[in-house]
Amino acid sequence: MWLVLLIMAFAAISSTCMPPFNDMRYADNATLLQVTLDQYEANPTLGWAHVFDGESPLERWPANENGIVIINYCFLNQNVKDKLEGFMVKGWEAWRSKLGNAGPGYHHRLGGFSVYNKDGVTPFCFETNGRWNEKVPVGTLVVGLMLDPQDSGGEAVMGHRPSQWDARPDRHVLRIGSPEGLPSDLLTWVAIHEMGHVLGLTHEHQRKDRDKYVHFECANLLGYAEAKTLAERSGQISITKLCTSALYGRFEPWKSLAFRAYDYATEEFWEMSHKDENGKDDGYQHHYTVTASEDYDVGSIMHYPSISGWKGGEWSIKAAPLVKWKNGGKDFTPPSEVTEENAELIFADMKNLGPSSKDIEVLKKLYPWEG
Repeated sequence: MWLVLLIMAFAAISSTCMPPFNDMRYADNATLLQVTLDQYEANPTLGWAHVFDGESPLERWPANENGIVIINYCFLNQNVKDKLEGFMVKGWEAWRSKLGNAGPGYHHRLGGFSVYNKDGVTPFCFETNGRWNEKVPVGTLVVGLMLDPQDSGGEAVMGHRPSQWDARPDRHVLRIGSPEGLPSDLLTWVAIHEMGHVLGLTHEHQRKDRDKYVHFECANLLGYAEAKTLAERSGQISITKLCTSALYGRFEPWKSLAFRAYDYATEEFWEMSHKDENGKDDGYQHHYTVTASEDYDVGSIMHYPSISGWKGGEWSIKAAPLVKWKNGGKDFTPPSEVTEENAELIFADMKNLGPSSKDIEVLKKLYPWEG
């Protein structure tokens, strides 16, 4: 029964990535969709590097006076604390147990995620009137539940957002689905995954070279048929663009379909709603880019399993949204069709929850010890 619940829960995960926009409220704006389309067509993507040191505003999290990076977080309210406190603790422990403690011995400065504490009190992020709690430093990571109670996934910002770019006190957010009726291991996996995003990692399966290692079948995603019908009716966008873009599917009407092709897109995304000093849209000049080692890591905690996002029906290797090529590699030419002979399913290792050795390797490169 536990295994059935776990499989169903992974299939239901509809959003385990960070929102690329600096304000998701814009995602309901039809006019902004056209602006984004126009910007993208006029400014095609230019290639990939990593999330830091590029054109985006993202930064590594700053170290304290002791040279240690501590990411303080607050809970949205008591309900969130009651439901998610344990998963936040388990999530960081999964990283720490493989990273080791911050310092010269383990060659990194990541001290971890810690609930913000003021004189022995852990205040919530917001007052009961909805205003930011003045007892909490602005920019503290806000931990909350997914806005959709049926969503068993999670979402988080990626990296540290400097205040000169985004001054909102709640600009750093991590959300996880409500745990009722779900296996504990699933939400622990989500917590580990989302913490990876906060630290600056993106999805392994969104690397530009991923097709040499895995195959993504957009038609197998939940909401595909409905998205295709709506796209054809709109005349504004094609299903191909919805399947390949990291931006367009975040708008209505596709947003409400739980059609999350953008979680698999290899195209770049950017700070869509940002404007320059003259008030003109310039988000396309601030691309987010992907951290990638030479070798593809299907075992990364940042890689989706095959079952994630599945539309349902009869389960088989041909029904999975994402599968691994058996002979994949940097010089591999992908076949035109997925078969049981050339591909295999990707499973999350629920017995050994945690990041892979390459996940640890990249974090030590991004946050090396500098003491």
